[in-house]
Amino acid sequence: MDTVKCRNCNIVINEVLSFVQNKIDVMNNVSLALICRQSFEEDEIFKAKCLLFESLPHRLIKRKGEDRKQKNIDDIIGVLRGTEPDDIPV
Repeated sequence: MDTVKCRNCNIVINEVLSFVQNKIDVMNNVSLALICRQSFEEDEIFKAKCLLFESLPHRLIKRKGEDRKQKNIDDIIGVLRGTEPDDIPV
């Protein structure tokens, strides 16, 4: 299980998002995306992307094709880098 939700509060713990958020300030996009591609399954990455886009005012883009895993990771990294730190869900 890569996502944990609290019943009494609005806290969601997602392994992919936690990893990316923790490493985004110390790694470049290429290295971070490579590690995510090797460490997480495609469905885990897509679930993380959906959670992120549900909590921010961004439109969810459903990727198609062979490289959708890479594109989904790039979307997550792009949104986290492009969003003000105070607006990013914790």
